[in-house]
Amino acid sequence: MIILSLGSNLQNTEENLAQARKLLAKYLSIEEISQLYESEPIGVENHPWYLNQVVLGNTNLTAQQLLKVAKEIEQKMGRDIHAPDSSTQMRPLDIDILFYNDECIEVTGLMVPHPRLHLRRFVLEPLAEIAPNFVHPKLQKTVRELLKDCPDRSIVRLHGNSRTA
Repeated sequence: MIILSLGSNLQNTEENLAQARKLLAKYLSIEEISQLYESEPIGVENHPWYLNQVVLGNTNLTAQQLLKVAKEIEQKMGRDIHAPDSSTQMRPLDIDILFYNDECIEVTGLMVPHPRLHLRRFVLEPLAEIAPNFVHPKLQKTVRELLKDCPDRSIVRLHGNSRTA
């Protein structure tokens, strides 16, 4: 089971996430998709809110191959992955690998489980919707427990009722 987080805060965010799912579906059999969530930008001012979503599926790709595909899709969608401060830039698309089965992976450029997922309400809210009982392989807590214990108090709210927008 592979779990990815998708986010966008530039241009048509709903269309960006739909396009990302379509491109990912060439490499990942998507089995579940969370609803769309709006989240306020963290640590920056005057940025548009993000639209976030989590997808769950399976792939024959290794985690490193999946990361390469994710970065290629981000670039195709207009993200400058070489920008000096890419962590705070506005972006048409951001794809993060949250979990790759129950594996713990630490190689250059890739840490799985995502090292900050337990600190990010915008990831945990949609993740808890589709995988509330999944156990974080390092922290040994369910996603539901991680959300309950999350120190992030930023605003995260549902965006309409559509899973696929």
